[in-house]
Amino acid sequence: MILKNSNTLRALVIPFRILKSISRKNKLRVYFNLFLMIISSISEALSVLSITNVISQLQSNSTNEFELLDRKISLSNLFGYELNPIFIFIFIVSFSSCLRIFTLWYSGKTAAKVGNEVSRNIFFKIIYWPYERHLNTNSGTLIATLTQFSKSAVGSINNFLFIINSLFISIALSISLIKVNGRISIFLILLLILSYSTNSSLVRNHIRRNSETMKRETLNTFKIVKESLEGIKDVIINDRRSEEIRYFQSKDKILKNTVVNAKFTSTYPKYLFESLLIVGLLLIIYFLNNDENSINNLSQLSIFAFGGQKLLPSIQQIYASVTAIKHSESKTETLLEILEENLKSNTSKYKKPDNRYPNKPYKRLFKDKLELNSIYFKYQNSQSYSIKDFNLTIKRGDFIAIMGPSGAGKTTVIDIIMGLIKPESGFIKVDGKFIYKDSTFFNLKEWQQSITHVPQNVYLLDKTIKQNIILNDKYNKFSEKRLKEVCNVACLDEFINKLPNGIETKVGERGSLLSGGQIQRIGIARAIINKSPLIVLDEATSALDQNIEEKLLKNVKNYCTDSAIIMITHRKESASICNRLIEIKKDLN
Repeated sequence: MILKNSNTLRALVIPFRILKSISRKNKLRVYFNLFLMIISSISEALSVLSITNVISQLQSNSTNEFELLDRKISLSNLFGYELNPIFIFIFIVSFSSCLRIFTLWYSGKTAAKVGNEVSRNIFFKIIYWPYERHLNTNSGTLIATLTQFSKSAVGSINNFLFIINSLFISIALSISLIKVNGRISIFLILLLILSYSTNSSLVRNHIRRNSETMKRETLNTFKIVKESLEGIKDVIINDRRSEEIRYFQSKDKILKNTVVNAKFTSTYPKYLFESLLIVGLLLIIYFLNNDENSINNLSQLSIFAFGGQKLLPSIQQIYASVTAIKHSESKTETLLEILEENLKSNTSKYKKPDNRYPNKPYKRLFKDKLELNSIYFKYQNSQSYSIKDFNLTIKRGDFIAIMGPSGAGKTTVIDIIMGLIKPESGFIKVDGKFIYKDSTFFNLKEWQQSITHVPQNVYLLDKTIKQNIILNDKYNKFSEKRLKEVCNVACLDEFINKLPNGIETKVGERGSLLSGGQIQRIGIARAIINKSPLIVLDEATSALDQNIEEKLLKNVKNYCTDSAIIMITHRKESASICNRLIEIKKDLN
């Protein structure tokens, strides 16, 4: 209940939730970081204590004793000769500074490595989401989550390490100051803690609202840019540039103001409480000036000045780091929702993927025939079935056309065959073995490795034509002869020969330097170069004129005689080239 009602405690749990998900190697880095922080805090405490000898020497020219926690240790007994307290102080301060610099650098590297692992794990989770979930999730939100919100994870870890480091140093410095004068030290420390706690309570709701606003406007600005650039043709033609700029400016203004507010909220207490500490110390000196147990000499005053100069920044760092974690809480929570979800909760009937980068290709299936029997499917929140009692048998070498009105379920059938969505009932067999039965897919990876899919809108990399055809496949080393063959089959050769750089010509972002028909032909060349047992063309020739389409389809039919080809089309002329025609009618019930 306490945790639930405390914004601060809830925010401080976030770094622990992140650390829980990381590898043992990175956890060891964090533990070593904590060790460095402990050593650093001890060195800071020693630097405060060692200044007592410096001040004593300045007052009484005494150099033969070093006071540490009320114990006098003869330096002659330790080293065999006397050391000047000033040299000791310089050494300790220099060592402490160097150690803090190294600890700061190491903390940043640790946070970066942890953040990188967290981002990779989240991307892994998203990539392995079921296709149906991707259909229901805004891609802009996912991209913003990975590219923008992932920074919050790095920031949370970095700030968490800052908190631990500053906490150790604050405790060590507090103990040192208490040894000098317990009453005064406890009073001043409590004054600082109470001041920061009061300030934190006053700005708590403001920080929470800031956190939510920062998340919302980050998403808004990212979506505006993404949608404007993706639809730049319509933006230009419809003269919507001014409207898009004003919309972006209004959202970005809110975001920038929120970021500035967050920075101000975490910074201003330093200047406020720095003055408060000085005033408090002077008032104590003034009112207790005649008390022999109070600060009655220059030595203690100097120690408190030196110790306070180190203690206040540490307490300020704790406050600023906690505030920063709270400001990024909404964005980090979005990451953690994905990171902590059980992968099987959304893919309970799918085999859990191996948590590694891609391995060698799976063994391909489909040597004889593919069977779909009594398939039923309806989309979420839909009352009627998109596919109802659908049956289909395909043999290797078949070239099948699927036709039907829009919304009849043609693409849905393809998605079911490719294992992207699960039917409510029915079964799928390949070579007499079940790959889908009783809401469970079997050997799904092997089956999907046996399929090549060409959508209507082909995905192209911002690379060369050659790279987009072979996709840098490191397992299949395609010969130049094979590459020329598929370019000829896809009717690309004439187009490529006219280019100054030929097949090494860059296509631009999403194929922006090519026509729609050229993009589709590259997609088809990519499909047939792999010679997959099953090739799926989902309106993959819709941007081609009739003559080129007819020539291309005949080429594909003659070249891929050992593959089964399923083609979705609206053109009867295209379907006439196929061996079989499957018509799907729209169910009006």
